[in-house]
Amino acid sequence: MTSTEVSTTRNQPANVPTRSPRVEVSETDEAIWLSADMPGVSRDDVSVELDDGVLTIVGDVAASGSRPARRFRRQFTISDQALFDLDTVEAKMAHGVLEVRLPKMAKPQARQIKISAA
Repeated sequence: MTSTEVSTTRNQPANVPTRSPRVEVSETDEAIWLSADMPGVSRDDVSVELDDGVLTIVGDVAASGSRPARRFRRQFTISDQALFDLDTVEAKMAHGVLEVRLPKMAKPQARQIKISAA
């Protein structure tokens, strides 16, 4: 079981409305990137957890004035975990946008095998 927690979020009451944030997914040769829009969520109030092939993002927005508290939550299943270096997952939060980078494992390089006499 692999478990990696990038940051923690404070506990919200159970009755807080939960939304699924809009997430863009892109891929390069080196990594998969997820970019989640979570307006009003600060870096201290977001968590990213990777547990047994499931990436979970959660962000909390505290109540303010007439605005009630709310929560963003979304999960992604990583179907082929062997393709990714799950020990080096990175996340950053700025201006209400969470970016998560799932680096791919390096592909084995071809090599020449020396043949010796029997």
